Amino acid sequence: MEKEVFTLKGAYGDEKVFVSRLSPKDSVGKVIVLFHGVHGCASVHEGNKYAVLARMLLPLGLTVYLTETSRLRRDRDSFKEDRDRWARTAFQGKTYGMDLYDVCVALSEIEKRHPTEEIYLWGFSLGGIHSLMIAGGGYQTKLREGGFPQPVFSVSPSGIIVSGSGDSIDKDDVSTTLRLPILDTIGDNALLYKSVRSIKTGWFVSFYGENDNTFSEEACRRLFDAADIPEKQFIIIPGADHAFRRLYGLPSIEPLKRMVSYLGPFFDNRN
Repeated sequence: MEKEVFTLKGAYGDEKVFVSRLSPKDSVGKVIVLFHGVHGCASVHEGNKYAVLARMLLPLGLTVYLTETSRLRRDRDSFKEDRDRWARTAFQGKTYGMDLYDVCVALSEIEKRHPTEEIYLWGFSLGGIHSLMIAGGGYQTKLREGGFPQPVFSVSPSGIIVSGSGDSIDKDDVSTTLRLPILDTIGDNALLYKSVRSIKTGWFVSFYGENDNTFSEEACRRLFDAADIPEKQFIIIPGADHAFRRLYGLPSIEPLKRMVSYLGPFFDNRN
């Protein structure tokens, strides 16, 4: 395995987008890009969910990129289980457009490095929304409206994977959640749905955790159903939570293993 970490100029806070690459010894010439959820952290550090997932993908011959967006600080562990305080402290004032710009900057650089290889996008929660906005072209409108430059890329993903991505939050404290940074500027779903309906290439897999308490199954299915793609699957992971970190309430990497096992045939059939 080969590992590399580099930084790009982001839109907010420390203005750094960290990108980590893990490459297998026997690459099949395919690249998968992982986008974390809102206020998330993605690195190759031991125990990080995305590092665990990346290592599970390497045996498929995929080169894996992890992206971590710009923020004011990166000491997530200092906040323990207080996710709201972490969000407000590290992302105060960051907009959805800024977060989308960050992942687009990363994708632009990744495409430069792999101009002839198939590229797949896999996003968790808000990262899944980013994937759909990019694949359907909605990112261009959103960045233009926010006054951001357009990162140069021509990605038409060979496959799109979303995990726990829906069109509306389904929580008792939804009003509080939507006041958190990034989420407080995401706006309505019109552009998102326009983008999803514009996706015409590749395949689409949407994973849903049975015990997701952020998005309802209906919210995720609505986005899935809007995609006019012949090859698509909606897959429920029994017992998994929204973040796919727990199984029936207990910490577990099993939800990640199950998702990778479902995806294996999609890559094997396209060698």
